[in-house]
Amino acid sequence: GRYVARAQVCALLEDVARLTGEPAIGIELGQAADPRRLGAAGGALLSGATLGDCLETHARAMPRLQAGVTLRVERSGGRARWRHRLADSDPERTRVLSEGIVAFMLAAIRSIVAEPVEAEVAFPHRRRAAAAGYADALRAAVRFAAPDGECVVGFDAGLLDAPNRDRSAGMPVAASPAPPRLPDDDAALARALGRLIAGLAPTGELSLVAAAERLGLPPRSLQRRLAASGLSFGD
Repeated sequence: GRYVARAQVCALLEDVARLTGEPAIGIELGQAADPRRLGAAGGALLSGATLGDCLETHARAMPRLQAGVTLRVERSGGRARWRHRLADSDPERTRVLSEGIVAFMLAAIRSIVAEPVEAEVAFPHRRRAAAAGYADALRAAVRFAAPDGECVVGFDAGLLDAPNRDRSAGMPVAASPAPPRLPDDDAALARALGRLIAGLAPTGELSLVAAAERLGLPPRSLQRRLAASGLSFGD
């Protein structure tokens, strides 16, 4: 019943990319993820009779895993395009997460059809590593700064009718997801902020905005909640 704000996930992934010196580490993380460990949404991804069924079922189940996500699959000109959009997010702040999501889905598609898939990928953000490295890691043509703000994976539309060769029994898909919520314990928030300050101070990134982002809160909300406990960020 606990939720993590997307801003927290993205801040963590940005830190991992910075600390490892691997700006495209999201691809490696996405390729290593196992759908069977992602609850109802992951189970849905492997439950369809065909690849098309899998992608459509996954799109319906996705709100159980992450709020504010729009997924759709379209056919046009003999190509299928899986489209993913994160609502109310800056593409440059979500880039590591977006690269991980695309890598995960491309790996899942290849696993479901159990054959090589020639694909092209589009990201809404700018690249931060050599283009050839992305293409080699994803085994796909890659472009960046796509104008529509979506992550896109394109492939032969005929594969949508390919049988699922990685079929799982799947998992029950809940009809209505519970809304995300943030912890409401201000004392726990203050303790978490103390740990963040200890970690951020050596990096030179210690600020109210940086701390609020990692806590999944708007800066003004963080200030108000600290004030309710008789504290301030400066304290």
